[in-house]
Amino acid sequence: TTVVANDVVDELVADEQTTDQPMAEKEDSTSPSATAKEDTNKSNSASELLSAIIARNTALKNSLDLTIENHRAAIEQKENEVGPYDLELSEMVYGLGKTLQTSQRYEEAINAYRRSLYLKRVNDGVYSLSQAPMLRGIIESHVRQGQTDAAAESYEQLVWIHLKTYGNNNPKLIALFEEVGQWHLNTYVQTEQREDGYHLNAAFDLYSIAIKLSSEHNGNSNIELIHLLKNLAITSYYQTLHQQRYPEFAELGAGVPFGYRPLGTTGDELLRRGSYYLHGHAAHRRILSILNNNPEVTSIDKAKAHTDLGDWFLLYGRQQLAINAYQQAHKAMEGCLLYTSPSP
Repeated sequence: TTVVANDVVDELVADEQTTDQPMAEKEDSTSPSATAKEDTNKSNSASELLSAIIARNTALKNSLDLTIENHRAAIEQKENEVGPYDLELSEMVYGLGKTLQTSQRYEEAINAYRRSLYLKRVNDGVYSLSQAPMLRGIIESHVRQGQTDAAAESYEQLVWIHLKTYGNNNPKLIALFEEVGQWHLNTYVQTEQREDGYHLNAAFDLYSIAIKLSSEHNGNSNIELIHLLKNLAITSYYQTLHQQRYPEFAELGAGVPFGYRPLGTTGDELLRRGSYYLHGHAAHRRILSILNNNPEVTSIDKAKAHTDLGDWFLLYGRQQLAINAYQQAHKAMEGCLLYTSPSP
């Protein structure tokens, strides 16, 4: 009760002090002294926030370090009990890798993932898909460090074990091929260097096989194909640009990485050079065909596809074909779509 009473008295005294101030002083919140006080308060708040963040991060680091020590102690104890090749050790070492990766200790994480991968192979077989989480962990740690070539090698291994498990003609491969193809395309776009041309070849082949599998298992007009075809067209455009930037690439090329050779597409490289425009054009035409064969598709979707085709023509300087495509887009918006594919 005494404490509450004292608080009330303090509030009343504060009110009286405020009331006793001259009116002009109370109203002038932009005076130099008021502004300086406000700046000081903001600075203090920022400092307090920064201190809180540092304290939180330090506590988190200490917690992760302790978790890592506990992981290692548990692994050592397990090895002493059951030996170095027990399957359960693989999961324990994998957990250590994840914690190390969270702590941004990427090389240590990669070593842990590789050991876990080795134990999976010993226990489950060389082609087992149980290796996939470890490979993905290795990939992420390489990517975080900007080690794209090393990440590409692990992606190749990931594709390889899926091919060994499912064969070359299983629809379960579609999502993986799209994922890895997208990674290769994004990686190339970030650098666009001469030596990175293999990313484009890998992306092209992965998208091409994914389109083939989707067509065979889900039908030639399934909507799933649209995204794959768009990415194939984008890849074809970047391949054109790469040839223009590095003319020797057209002669020497950049082979498909070893891990993708079971796809059986490396022999098409010489035939593909110089025809990237035609590949992209065919992809856009097929998108329009798919949209026309799906009654649930809206006129806006069709107009957008015609616009994309027009943009494709513009990229290659074919203005009249672009105008024709844009006119088709306008007709589609009017609900009067009657598409006749422009000649390349």
